[in-house]
Amino acid sequence: MRGFEDKWFKLTEDGFLEYYEIKPSFISVDTDVPANQIPSYISGFGMKEGGLFGRRWERRYFVLSDYGFQYYTSENLASLAPDNDDCTFRVITNSGETHILRSSQLMDRQKWIDAILETQKRVNEEMRPFGGKPKVRGEWALGKTTSTKEDARVSSNKFSKAVGDKPGNLEWSEIVATNQTKAEIVEPEDTIAYTKQTCLCVAAIDFGSSDSGCAFSLRSAYDLNPLNIQTEPLGDKGSATRKSPTIVLMTPAGQFAAFGDIAQQQYEELALDEKDKEWFYFRRFKMQLYTKKGLDKNMMLEDINGREMKASDVFACCIEYIKNKVFKRAEEAVRGLKEEQVHWMITVPAIWNESARQFMREAAAKAGINQELLTLVLEPEAAAVYCKYVEINRNKTGEVAHLEVFKPGSQFLIVDLGGGTVDITCNEVTETKQLLEIYHASGGPWGGNMINKRIWKLIRSIFGNTFFDQYMKEHTYAQLELLKAIEEGKMKIRPGAKGVFKLPFEMSDNTNITSTAGEILPDKIYINPENISVVFESSIKQVCSHLLKVLARDETRNVKALLLVGGYASCEMLKETIKTRFDEYDIICPLIPEMIVLKGAVIMGHESRPIIGRLARFHYGLAVPSGLKMIQKMETPHVRTEFNNELNFLPLIVKGTPIRIGEEVAQYSFIVTSEELTDIQIGILTCEDDAAPSSIAENNCTQIGQIEAKIPALCKLTEVRIIVSCDETDFKVTAVIEELGHRFSARCLFLH
Repeated sequence: MRGFEDKWFKLTEDGFLEYYEIKPSFISVDTDVPANQIPSYISGFGMKEGGLFGRRWERRYFVLSDYGFQYYTSENLASLAPDNDDCTFRVITNSGETHILRSSQLMDRQKWIDAILETQKRVNEEMRPFGGKPKVRGEWALGKTTSTKEDARVSSNKFSKAVGDKPGNLEWSEIVATNQTKAEIVEPEDTIAYTKQTCLCVAAIDFGSSDSGCAFSLRSAYDLNPLNIQTEPLGDKGSATRKSPTIVLMTPAGQFAAFGDIAQQQYEELALDEKDKEWFYFRRFKMQLYTKKGLDKNMMLEDINGREMKASDVFACCIEYIKNKVFKRAEEAVRGLKEEQVHWMITVPAIWNESARQFMREAAAKAGINQELLTLVLEPEAAAVYCKYVEINRNKTGEVAHLEVFKPGSQFLIVDLGGGTVDITCNEVTETKQLLEIYHASGGPWGGNMINKRIWKLIRSIFGNTFFDQYMKEHTYAQLELLKAIEEGKMKIRPGAKGVFKLPFEMSDNTNITSTAGEILPDKIYINPENISVVFESSIKQVCSHLLKVLARDETRNVKALLLVGGYASCEMLKETIKTRFDEYDIICPLIPEMIVLKGAVIMGHESRPIIGRLARFHYGLAVPSGLKMIQKMETPHVRTEFNNELNFLPLIVKGTPIRIGEEVAQYSFIVTSEELTDIQIGILTCEDDAAPSSIAENNCTQIGQIEAKIPALCKLTEVRIIVSCDETDFKVTAVIEELGHRFSARCLFLH
């Protein structure tokens, strides 16, 4: 951009300006020169001091005329600009269509500027500079109106709609860039871009495998008392201190009908009227995000009758219902509260992989939650944060005391015993009372639902498999009642005691059935202690074995306490067994363990950084994409490690190393070898081995996703730097074009 030679620009439909060294063919020239693209920063490009291709450049002034997009170094545009009769404002699209912009009114002409700037803003949203929302500011003036008439093709696209005039006698307007115009697009003074730290309210959704709940607190209330948290029941029967079952009822047309207890009640009524087979009834479906291999956006869920629906639709409608429920309650507490003033927290298991977490993010977006106002919360961490603030019963003396385990330097295990998964994390309290993970999250699918399935199977065998299956098929209502009875009954069973479960009324007629496993009475079934012990054995054994394995690590040798949270922690059989087997530790059991994660998530929404670091569960690395070469890892500003083999495993994070929240993880510099390359795709891989792999061809390397960065095609041998950081529960990636100094946000995609 030196000198005063003519440059030829074309505004493309994707919001870029293409520039040409000589007059291109679409302006009646035979020679068509391949275009280089630069970002269409119409409002600021060329009008402020900056750098281009490493060269410093001064303020430039632009005129869009019949002869192209011309620039000048002098501010006296009146003497340099073409005569009005020669000036027209036209936009040429990728396909070569010419759109003539005209209006005799200043306000109408302003619409054209707004339309162009809106296009630019859309592109900026796709390639947002890392760290914030782009602000569009421009210095534009409108030239005088002329009366030149000319035939033109006027498209019915966004531009022609902006004015709304029909082709005919055309009046042309030019746009001249000066430093004196007032046509700016800025945020109104009364508009605030709310962040996690400035939102007026924090709302949390604990979307569980068995049960779900929601809660919120106002920032003003939190400042006075962090435990001043309002829980909102999700059903008519639900208590504000309890959660509702994760059940959703959908109409035959696939529309949302009800959630939780209400959904179960309505479905029971449909079953009594024999209309249930036409409706969709989903329960305990969250676990499929953990168990499903190759999770993708098109994953289907199967309901209780075997009918399928797209999983993202089911999750989204549930989240939307809960979101609306809690927001309505918060709105009653704060008159005039807006959705953009609420920061949302959604809980996820710590052992979930990246694709499952991204699935929940996209479901939340589909439910209407702004991604800028959403944080995913790891369930055990939320529980730990909440327990810092409360007085809890200690297991040995029964005394109520402030938890000693949360003194700086102390270490503890959070054992989140949910319906689907058991999550175990080990944390240390820092001097600032923040939490630092000292052993990576682990666990497995050993939650309370595992017990439910085994009890169901045992009752089925007592009644006889053939009879039981046929009966449940014909009596949906009885099936629902028995499922509910099993969930409630299992929590009360103590070691050495019988299991007592309420039977649906219709099943009580079969009292003549005899079994060594149990006894059937008119309204209940009693299961013998030895059989109940077998039911719980597998789940409890796997939980305890895993705890022993974690506590045997060098990293956990200073752990003094185990905190049991989650709905399954209310199970007396499990709780008593853990207390007996781990009697050398303080076993801490909150009074209402199923609510701890939910309330902790609310508190985490108010705290700026409650968790300062985690440990990597795997080796993370990158795969070299085609079209790039000379890959270098930026160890320090002056030290680089070079990789030249396309099979190289480019180390990103080493297994077991600390990952500081909000800090940079790694930088890589790539050289673009093709000017046609505008979409960079870099594979993200993991490896569970103790030693990091050197090649992506090794057996234990698995690609879990990819980084996608959309950059303008500038020229060959362009250096692009990829910066990876960890933010809350997600990776954040920035692409930097070294020659321009421009930073673009890239995307990490873990769903196909």
